[in-house]
Amino acid sequence: MGRLIAIGDIHGCLKTLRVLIEEKLKPAEEDTLIFLGDYIDRGPDSKGVIDYLIQLEKQNFRCVFLRGNHEQTLLNALDAERNMKKSFFSKPKNDVFISWRDGFGGKICLDSYGIQDLKSFLPDHEKWIRETVLYHTSDKEWFVHAGFNFEEKDMLSDTHAMLWIREFEYDANKAQGKKVVHGHVPVPLEFLQVCLSKSGLGYMPLDTGCVYRDRPGYGYLSAYDFTDCTHIFVRNCE
Repeated sequence: MGRLIAIGDIHGCLKTLRVLIEEKLKPAEEDTLIFLGDYIDRGPDSKGVIDYLIQLEKQNFRCVFLRGNHEQTLLNALDAERNMKKSFFSKPKNDVFISWRDGFGGKICLDSYGIQDLKSFLPDHEKWIRETVLYHTSDKEWFVHAGFNFEEKDMLSDTHAMLWIREFEYDANKAQGKKVVHGHVPVPLEFLQVCLSKSGLGYMPLDTGCVYRDRPGYGYLSAYDFTDCTHIFVRNCE
């Protein structure tokens, strides 16, 4: 039986991801790797990260790729670009694209592709992003990018929350007693370690702010091996 491993937000940090996968985790084909989303933006090599993850799957590793809010915002920008009404008198403005480019770290993502707009975004990368899923479940865990809206009768009905929610009050009944493993909101490494020390905690925040290498307590890419109950992490090495 293989290991079950979750990996936090990468944000374009390809070198750090490679160290985590190839030097620390060293996965076997029977292992399952669950990536919690936010592969792109802010870090230096979004294109390289997606290339690497695509190749990882092609090498027959068992991978589950969750969608993050950054991937969703990029998809929204791509859809808006295609749906813009053209005019003879003025160039249409894609506000969704501008918001992603200027506010979400999208410009550095575009730089990694060597492009300035979305007209030349790689079709195979777009297809891969569109095939990402919103959540995954195992016997004892829920895996999701941001979290769940436990105020809803059915926590799976609020797909927006799975990508965007920043705070939630865990409901063991609605979660069927399973732990919620998520990223999205960066936490200091020490805070995650405190959470891991509390066995009854209903959630695990696995985003330790890999891309924020200059912030005290942040700048780590974290993974958790649920088979061995082991926290594995590497310092940003971009």
